[in-house]
Amino acid sequence: MFKKRDVVVFLAGAAALHTLSHLLISFTHILPLELYGIVWTQQLNLWTIVISGLITVALLYWAANLKK
Repeated sequence: MFKKRDVVVFLAGAAALHTLSHLLISFTHILPLELYGIVWTQQLNLWTIVISGLITVALLYWAANLKK
């Protein structure tokens, strides 16, 4: 039904959207933010941007190496 490449590209898009949302959070100046007992600081948000960006790049690299 779906090829593995299609699923990996979809997941890369979801990871990219996650990265973009955290970039936008950093520009809205709402941090620090307490959510469910966890204080979300600017430094924690930066780590999330970096890790999510690396996951996006890794998924895109994987998708590029799969058959079309």
